[in-house]
This record gives sequence, C-alpha cells and structure tokens, in this order.
Amino acid sequence: MGHRYRGGRTAAVVLGWGLVGAQIVAQLVGMGRLARAESGDGHAGAPTVTVRVDASQVLAKTNPLLFGINTAHWDQTIFPGTAPEALLTANREVIRKVRESGVTILKYPGGTAADYYVWNDPRNPAADMDTDELVLLARAVGAEPWIQVNIPAGPEVAAAWVEYTNNIHHYNVKYWELGDEEYGSWARGHSSPEVYAARVRQFVQAMKAKDPTIKIGMSVVGFSGYQDWTRRVVRLAGDVIDMVVFSFYPLEPGQESPQAFVQAADKLQPQLDYIHRILREEQPSRADDILVMIGGWNTVSANPSPLVEAMPNALFVARMLAEMQTLDVDGANYWAVHNPPGPRGGEYGYLKAGTHEPTYPWYVFKLFADHWGDTVVAAESDRSWIKAYASLKKDALGTTLTTILLNISSGRTETVQLVTKGFEAGRYSTWILAEGKKGEEWPVSEDGRVVLPPFSMVVVKAAQKPRAGDYVRVFPIGQQASSELAGFEAAQVTDRDPNTRWSSVMGAGIDPQWLSLDFGFPVRIAKVVIRWEAAYATRYEVQLSGDGQTWHTVAKVEAGDGGTDELVFPADEARQLRLLLEERADRRFGYSIWETEVYSQW
Repeated sequence: MGHRYRGGRTAAVVLGWGLVGAQIVAQLVGMGRLARAESGDGHAGAPTVTVRVDASQVLAKTNPLLFGINTAHWDQTIFPGTAPEALLTANREVIRKVRESGVTILKYPGGTAADYYVWNDPRNPAADMDTDELVLLARAVGAEPWIQVNIPAGPEVAAAWVEYTNNIHHYNVKYWELGDEEYGSWARGHSSPEVYAARVRQFVQAMKAKDPTIKIGMSVVGFSGYQDWTRRVVRLAGDVIDMVVFSFYPLEPGQESPQAFVQAADKLQPQLDYIHRILREEQPSRADDILVMIGGWNTVSANPSPLVEAMPNALFVARMLAEMQTLDVDGANYWAVHNPPGPRGGEYGYLKAGTHEPTYPWYVFKLFADHWGDTVVAAESDRSWIKAYASLKKDALGTTLTTILLNISSGRTETVQLVTKGFEAGRYSTWILAEGKKGEEWPVSEDGRVVLPPFSMVVVKAAQKPRAGDYVRVFPIGQQASSELAGFEAAQVTDRDPNTRWSSVMGAGIDPQWLSLDFGFPVRIAKVVIRWEAAYATRYEVQLSGDGQTWHTVAKVEAGDGGTDELVFPADEARQLRLLLEERADRRFGYSIWETEVYSQW
C-alpha cells in the first residue's frame, strides 16, 4: 500500500545531536612524555591521546542478552503488597529506574536463594516477589524472565513451575537454570559432579515434558577446580542441556583496590576459553549449540566494600558490557537490582537498598541503554589506560556512531582526539560519568576532542555528516489542523511515536480538511512521508508557504490508497508545509495520520 512519487535518492540522515561546548580553554602542563589537560570544566586543549574508530570494520552485532540483571524473591521493595495487590502497591520509582537502565533479562529468585525458595510453598511471605510479580516486572521493564529452580525440592516441583508459567498462564518463560553454583559447598543442593549430572538429566526430562521449547542450563565453573567439575558434568550431562552457566566474581574480599577493580575484566577471557575448550573436548557434536551464559557477575565474590557502589566498579561494569560484545558469551546477568549492605558497608545492588538511589554502576547501564548502537565496530586507543569501544546505530532518523571512552587511570587527565574512518562525523554530543558527575552533558570540540578526567567514562555520539543530495529530517515547532479530536491532536503527527496519531472530525460535509506544520524559519523541503491510519485521503495536495497565507502546491495525489506515501519533489524553500486533504477513502470517517515526516535536502 502507499506510493512513492517520483524517483530519486531517499536515504534519510539526521543532522546532528546538538553541539555541547565550543570554547577551548584547557591549559596544558607537562607530565613525563605526555601533556595533561588541566581544565576543570572539561573544555579540550591539545590532544594527548588518539582514539581511532573504523566504522567499516564490523566486529559483531550487539547482543541484547548481555544486559541482564539478577533480582530476588526476598526483595520486598518492588511489590511490597500481596500478589493480588501488585498493580496497586508496586513501587513505580524502582520499576522506572530498572526500565531506564535497559536491562533485558531478569534472573530470579536470587543466586544461592534458588535452592531454598520453593515457588509454590503457601508459607512464603506474602510480601515476597512471587512468579506472577516477576513476570509483571519483566513486562513492565521490557525484559525476559529467567528462572532458577530448587535442586533439593526435586524435579517434580520444577516441572510444576514450568507447567504454571508456560502452560497455565502462558508466560512463555524461556530460560531455566538448575540451581546456582552447585559445585560449591555453600550451595544447599551441592553434590559430587556425578550426582549433579544425574539430577540434571532427571530435571531436564521432567521440565521438557511440560514444555520442550525451554532452554535449560546447568552449573559450571571457568577453571579446573572443584574436582574438575566442569569437565565431569559436561561429559555426563552435556548431551541434554541447552546452556552452561557460570559465575564471574574475579576478586576476593581483601583484594579490592581501585586499580584492581578497573583491571578485573581482564580475567573473563581465560574463563571463557576454558569453558569452550571443555565443551569442544567433551561434547564435540554439540559444542556450538550450547549457550555459554554468565549467571551472575560483579567484582567481589562476597562482602563487598563501598568501592562496589563507586566509580572504580562503574568502570569495571562498563568494560564488561562493552567487551562481552566481542567475546564468546551468549548472555550475562549483573548482580543485582538490590542487595542490602554487608558487614563491610558496601552493597551489590545498582539501586541502593532502602532509598533506591542509583549507584554509579546503574548510570553505566543507562548510558549504554541510551546510546549504544546495534553494530559493534573497531576502536583502538594509543594509550593502554584509555579504553575505547564503538558502535553504529541505523534507524529511520539516520546513522549515528557512539564511542565509549574509559579513563582507568587514577591520576591522569587526558584529552582524547577522536579519529574516524568509514564515517564522516557531523556534530558531536557527549556525556560523562565521573566522581560527582552522573551522566550529564560534557564539552566536546567540533573536531572530536574531549577531556577525560581520572576514573571517568565519556560517551561521544556523532551523527553522520550529510552529503550533497542526502535527505535530512526536519522537525516543526508547531502543528495546526482544521479540526482535531480530543486525544488525537495535530501535535501527535510529528511526535515520532508510532502509537499516536492525528484525527480530524468525522461525518458528511467536512471536506476539505488541512494539517499544517510550522518549522520556525525557512528550510529547503524536498520530501514528505505520510503514514496513514485506515482513514486515509484518496485525493490531496502538499503545499508550501513562506508566510502561512499564500500557498503553492508542490505535489498532488489523485488516487491514494493509504499505507505509506512518499512524495519527492524539487527542493523548495518554505517555512510552512500544509497537507490539503480533499477526498476521503471512507466518508463515514474523517482523516487520520500516524506520522508525517518532512525532509530537507543537502
């Protein structure tokens, strides 16, 4: 349905994201062989580090399952009331913050608690988060639920859980895990590798009898410890499972320091290499089909210090989220949404228990959610303490390049010069996460120079510079219509929301109707895209005006058929655009448009 009128180039590219900062005021001082930018306000001086981004070298597609997080049944702050009252008593502040962080998996019921929690036990506290509330939360934040089952409770209880979620309520929970860290003596279901492997086979048979489409994972470790656990369980049960799940907490209590935190991500690759090697050796025919998942990750294995809430851990989190995209891992879940303070005063939760105040790691998740693209491309820094990661995003608004820069030095302030290949950057926008700075805008020069204070994360985003002939979407400052219905106002025709629309009045004798857009100043308009609702026009004109009084027609449709109309015409300068709607497809209704896109041409 719909038409494209007159041929021509139709690539839509958006111009800019708004330039933040302009004046160069940084004063440089010597520091060994390097100059150091000393400007406290972030304005960039002469570059001391070069980061090269090659947008033509694609490394991977962004894997959304790497942005998972753990939540727990004992977290009574999200749904403090009983399950029937969940929608009335839900903590909307927490739900909003979890949603804003962009998490894609909610793993439940909470680490080692999995072997203590019996999902259908009537003695469970009423304020605990139960299965139905987990699913409500997952749907509210746009995440996939992942459930760990209780090993000591037996396969029948796990199978009943699958029956409840996927057959009775059709929640379609896809990911299931058998216990948590079952290799460890701290796990209530701990046993020998042989006993655990036998249980895995029993659980898989019982659970897949209820839903054969689910994916079931078993516990492994990323090294040869615990009685060579990984090799033995993969050998004995690797033929029936869909996932292997391991934990990654690279530091032990007492090993923490800011530098240890920012370097801890280096320990992930060897563990992944070990697990994949065992899969290839013990299950060669299935190694490529078994998903390798991180069930829980953070820096310290137990009793965290306050560093877990601070910038050193935020830099660890940023390295993990970026570097996992190019490693051989299929999914990962941060620990956790909430976790009350331990004996050393730190808490794992990316939201503080009680106050729900975001910690620095939460801001890392949010910056990735807001700016990271769908394609990972190559980025390289010429200094080891400046880490660089880049991604592209292509959508209806054009192509943007996001570069994430991390300064893992505790003492150096650097000015980074960003150099791009395969992407001609237009205007830059920049955001910073550092001590006392939580995701706010940050200065960047027109040629891509930006200051990185010690222990900081800076996100640099650039729209692709338009080329001659490219179309650039322009947005009006005002919208008017000859008529509109309540809830379907003219402003909704350019709000970029696919679920809102403008609608005129309905009935006989209403023709013609009109819809006009005011851009505030003259622009060279060359293309209009109209996305019709079912009440479309079969005959209408596109008109332009410089003063809103005198109009001239630049495109005319005589036999419209709804859907999406794309009208291309010679570029013409005007301040206002009007759709003059002359004839309807169905005279019982009026005219209705989901979205109108207007493009200038370079």
